[in-house]
Amino acid sequence: MKKPLQLAVQYLTLFFIVLTLNFVLVRMMPGSPLDYLSENPEAVTPLMNDEIRLLLLSYYGLDKPLHVQFIDYLAGILRGDLGYSIYYAQPVMVVVLPYLMRSLILVFMGFVITLAISLPLGVVSAWKRSSKLDTFLTSTMVIMRSMPPFFVAMMFLLLFIYKLKMFPLTSYAYGESLTEILYRALLPSIVFALCEVGGIYYFVRNAVLEVIGEEFVLLARAKGLKDRILMFRHVFKAALPAISARISIFLGFSFASSMFVEYVFTYPGIMTLLTIAYDNYDYPLLHAILLILLSVIIFANMLADLVMVIADPRIRTQ
Repeated sequence: MKKPLQLAVQYLTLFFIVLTLNFVLVRMMPGSPLDYLSENPEAVTPLMNDEIRLLLLSYYGLDKPLHVQFIDYLAGILRGDLGYSIYYAQPVMVVVLPYLMRSLILVFMGFVITLAISLPLGVVSAWKRSSKLDTFLTSTMVIMRSMPPFFVAMMFLLLFIYKLKMFPLTSYAYGESLTEILYRALLPSIVFALCEVGGIYYFVRNAVLEVIGEEFVLLARAKGLKDRILMFRHVFKAALPAISARISIFLGFSFASSMFVEYVFTYPGIMTLLTIAYDNYDYPLLHAILLILLSVIIFANMLADLVMVIADPRIRTQ
């Protein structure tokens, strides 16, 4: 149990550091919510004046010293209260959830496509190492991995939306059916998958190659076990803990990288909301979005460590 407890302490410390940086970096931005309220008095009331402006700053706690704001910020997170959006004049979670769900749909669909391509190709490539097939797959994945996501997104945008007109460019409309939502997320998900498939492919290939060199594989081959059974029932199963750990890490960072795809396709996900929050100095909304993104990355890394601790006895006994 020592290792899981060490991981818990380590990640709790990291989470506190992330919370602190989230608070500090947002307040290092040029400008303040007062600028938004001053430049957009119609966002609050047409009778906006200095007194009302100061009352609003007091309401959001922005007139307090920074250390008091930080304590209030931590206390709000512990209560599950992320505050009230300055721009939308609604609770932050009410604003964030629809955008977050659309981003999760995109990432989930893209991740399923990525795994469907990379897992079998990685296993086959490792099993047929140094063959023409392995060389072809490896070279193809190098090319795909080196292409910037925004470049791939632009190519697909021009081809499938402007040229072939197979997909709409417009954002979501409220009240759309699940089928329509999935349809609109399909093209960004495919682009996301094509940009990320190379990374998972290499994780799988390298993990399987390590297992292939083990004695039990050589012994099974000597006994005449069929390649297909040996590859998927034994080799892949032995490599699965390492693959699962890497995939967990990949999933955390891919959530952040998907924002480039969202931007190109004007997909109304977290990236869109982040831009709105930044442009309007919406501190509570910025805090919530950055907290979600960083928490996903931390949780993914923690999950990867726990998978390795549970699956590998050598780590548990260290």
